[in-house]
Amino acid sequence: MKKSIRACILFAMVFCACNNTAHQQKQIEKQQLEQTAKTETSEQSDESNAGQTGTIFLEITMQEALDKSKTEKKPIFLYCHSKTCAPCKMMKKRIFPQQECADYINNNYIAISRDMEEGEGIELAQRYNVNIYPTFIVIDSEGNKVGQFIGGEKDVKKFIERIEEAAKGSIQ
Repeated sequence: MKKSIRACILFAMVFCACNNTAHQQKQIEKQQLEQTAKTETSEQSDESNAGQTGTIFLEITMQEALDKSKTEKKPIFLYCHSKTCAPCKMMKKRIFPQQECADYINNNYIAISRDMEEGEGIELAQRYNVNIYPTFIVIDSEGNKVGQFIGGEKDVKKFIERIEEAAKGSIQ
């Protein structure tokens, strides 16, 4: 009797161990498949960025933008936004990706964007007196505000016209 109980216990232990190993193997395979899918998605995203269209906001500091502005003899286009701003999200989704907007800004400005509620954005918000989002500022290579306008725009042509007005010194 004791032998049959021991045999049953031994069998149960071996069966559970095998079953647990099979479960672990399935979990590992599942994780590998998920990682492969993430990698493929990331590679596709990298490939789509290679021929990037849309407005290109450089990820550089304001000082680097000023230096680049002097070198390239282009003013700076500063897009001031916050994470919670609905019009900012609309601009990012509908206006900045449009080729007409991209061609205009990318060819004529050193474009940077800042969340004005964090990092360097806090200091820039104070320097340029920004407290409404989105705000768009044209800045010369010395860091002086040339012009600005406030609020999103649903029409890309009107948005470009507003940038041109700000570049002429208009502050709205």
